[in-house]
Parts: sequence; C-alpha cells; structure tokens
Amino acid sequence: MAFMASNDLDITRADTFVEGKSVKQGAQITMGADLKALINIQTGKCTPVLFFLNNEQYKLLSSGNTDLETLKSKQ
Repeated sequence: MAFMASNDLDITRADTFVEGKSVKQGAQITMGADLKALINIQTGKCTPVLFFLNNEQYKLLSSGNTDLETLKSKQ
C-alpha cells in the first residue's frame, strides 16, 4: 500500500466508518467511500481491502510524523 501511494499508483483511501455489527460469521463493517470507488469495485477495476490501524500511530502518520521509534512506542 505504501509502495503504491509513494509511486503515484492507483490507490485511494476511504476511512469513513459507518457501521459495525456482530453476525454469526464474525462482523460486518460498513465504510463510506465516494461514488467513483463504488463504480470501480462494481466494474472490477479495483479491489476493496480493509486494514485496521492503531489510532495513535495513524494520527501520527497522518500529521507527517514518520519517526519509527515514536510510532513503535504507540503499540
């Protein structure tokens, strides 16, 4: 994922959590994305992949902090 982003390849981020429910199989998680993403999924142009990120590490990375020691201290 980082390789794709840093090399300007076709990757987008959708980080809007809409809903989560427990089901017999485990969980159903609903995320929000733009219409282009939905069309790309429906036409087979892209594959959705869900990652779970540590909140503290995500906030640091989003603010531009890439210090590995600081990030690891938030595990």
